[in-house]
Amino acid sequence: MSEKRKIDVSKELYDAIRKVLVAEGQSGTIIERKPVYTIELADAVFEYDTRRDDYPKYMMATTAIHLLGDISSDTPDICHIEREEGDDYIGAWVTGFGFINVRFPKATTRDLTPEEVEKYDGKQYRIGSQPSFALRVRK
Repeated sequence: MSEKRKIDVSKELYDAIRKVLVAEGQSGTIIERKPVYTIELADAVFEYDTRRDDYPKYMMATTAIHLLGDISSDTPDICHIEREEGDDYIGAWVTGFGFINVRFPKATTRDLTPEEVEKYDGKQYRIGSQPSFALRVRK
C-alpha cells in the first residue's frame, strides 16, 4: 500500500473539496479541529492550516539566525515574517543584505506597537539601485 499524499490547500480550495464530497456523498473523513482542518481520502490528505491566515506580517526582532550565521541586530528592527516553525518565526529583515529564510526566535520577536505601526505603515524604502517600495503593516 502506498503512502497517502499530503496536500496543503487554501481555505477556498478546502471549502470547495468539502462541498463536493458532501454533495456527491463521496467517502472520506473530514476532521475540522482548529488550527488544522483535514479531509482524508483513499489516496490523498488535504489540509488547511488556519495559522497561515496570520501571515505574512511585520514584527520587531533582535535575534536573527541564517544558515550562514548570526545576523542579529543590537536594537529591535522590523522584519517580514512568512510563517512559523516550532519556536521560530521564518522571514527576513526588511532592510539588509537580502537573506531569506531567516529564523527569528519567538522569545526575541514581538508584534509592532501602535506607535510602530504608525511609524512604518507607508514608509518608503529603497535599497541600492532597486525600485523603492512602501511597507503596508496595517492588517
